[in-house]
Amino acid sequence: MGTAACSTRYAHLDARMEVTVLPPGAPPRKRSVGRRYSNFLALYTKLQEEVGAGTVTGLEPPPKHSLLGVNRHRELVERRRWELEQWLWRLTEVPSIANSHAMYNFCELDTAARAVGPAAAPGRGRPDGQAQLPLSSPPPGSSASPSPRASPGSAQTAPSRAASLLAGRHAPFAGETRSELRLTLHVEERMRLRRLVDALAKRLETAHDDLHDAARSIQADRATIEALASRPAVAEGLASETTSEAGPRDEGASDKEEAAARLAREDSGSGEEGDDGAEADSAALVEARERVAELEAELADARAAADAERAQHERARRELDQSQAELAAAVAAREATEAAVAAREATTASRHEAETSALAERLETAQKESAAQLEAGAAREREAAVRTRQAQKLLAQEIKNLRGRLVLLETEAVRAVEGARRAVEVVLSSQQAGAESQAPGEQGAVEIEKFFGTESESAPLGTAAQELRSVLLRVLEERAAARKAAAERAAAAAAAAAAREATLDPVNSQSDTESTPASIGDAPIISNPGNGAAHLPAGEDDSQLDALSDLEEDEVPSSPDRSASPPATFDPQNLANGTASLI
Repeated sequence: MGTAACSTRYAHLDARMEVTVLPPGAPPRKRSVGRRYSNFLALYTKLQEEVGAGTVTGLEPPPKHSLLGVNRHRELVERRRWELEQWLWRLTEVPSIANSHAMYNFCELDTAARAVGPAAAPGRGRPDGQAQLPLSSPPPGSSASPSPRASPGSAQTAPSRAASLLAGRHAPFAGETRSELRLTLHVEERMRLRRLVDALAKRLETAHDDLHDAARSIQADRATIEALASRPAVAEGLASETTSEAGPRDEGASDKEEAAARLAREDSGSGEEGDDGAEADSAALVEARERVAELEAELADARAAADAERAQHERARRELDQSQAELAAAVAAREATEAAVAAREATTASRHEAETSALAERLETAQKESAAQLEAGAAREREAAVRTRQAQKLLAQEIKNLRGRLVLLETEAVRAVEGARRAVEVVLSSQQAGAESQAPGEQGAVEIEKFFGTESESAPLGTAAQELRSVLLRVLEERAAARKAAAERAAAAAAAAAAREATLDPVNSQSDTESTPASIGDAPIISNPGNGAAHLPAGEDDSQLDALSDLEEDEVPSSPDRSASPPATFDPQNLANGTASLI
């Protein structure tokens, strides 16, 4: 009869089920089946539909919420493995579930069974060097555990139950190659040792019960022998038999033989009336001796089995203690790791709190500084607004004062313009009258003084009138100086030209020298105060007028007043329009 063992290996939430078929006398064949958590849930749903909800009551799969963050914690992964494996164990403990189509398809047992090769010769060892052990106990050091349905306490029913497991699922394997499969699942080592210790304890209890049964059987046989040995002739034989039973085990057979020989001699020496009874007693005694021998053999076997079980129990106990020590060490290491993680988390939390408090303090300081800066800016803005309002008030006052002064200046300007107009009219009328005996500059000055009066007399007229008077006088003086300089340059030029001509032509030179100064000097130059340009009397040659104009424009006499300030020009046209301009 073959067996199939399934073990699970996990990658995150996936399960890799390893189905192993162990045919009798043949090497094992393995096949991996990948399963996820959703497949386990689907298996549970199909089992509810196939075997009924009442059968799977209390066999719910492990909840998924217990695996939050399982990929980040190794201990949660181990716990998940253990939970799913225990759940599969519990499912296989129910015959109807173990023989169901859902479980059969879930483990893909048909494919695993087809992978089994031809049977090997009897007595052939396993490929890995381990001996093939009975189904009730796994190989030493194996990672697989025996099925709970084939525990040592039920050794008598193990073959029948193993044969009935999945009996209805192997129709395709009828014939010589048919294999009956038994499902075993991998669990943790400590669980395997615990179950093994429990099985050994049960076997010890069974052996103890067998010993008690054998002792009771021996006592019953002894009572029977004592009842048969009621006659005095067989008392000595019975006593020797009892003594031989109480002695060592190896001397019991010889004592029994001696007692039997003695009883036979006594029986042969007795009378005829006791022959029939002696023969019957001898037969009963022989039967009792045979029964005692069998019981002693069974007792010896039971004691040997008990010793072997005790030794195995001690060995399993030591393995369990070692596993518990390793588990305690692992728990201590886990606790140390958790303590270190907690310490790191506490350190990180304290550092985070310190940084948070520092940042909060800096933020509060920055907020205070910003508030102070905002308040200072607001104060500066208020001060600037106050100063602006004061400046606006002062500016409005100045504008008001300037407007008053402008009104006064406009009034004075109007008076000055009127006075200048009259002065110009007087000057023009005096020029037209032909006052040739007096120089034009002196005549203009006289006319100005007549109109404006002296400087002290023109003071009441205001600042504008005084400035106008001074400008007119300065213009007249400049014009007079310009005319005088032009006349001197013209005379010098004429003299130079006459000298050149006299050198070339003495006759023409003499005539030209006499005529040129006379023509230039006899021409009166009269200043026009209106436009500031010199002009000749009517009837003179236009060429001479142009020459004098060019000389006046080219030669401008330098004076301290002109170097200090630009010359002022008086425009009669502006006076006629009612405005005065100073350049």
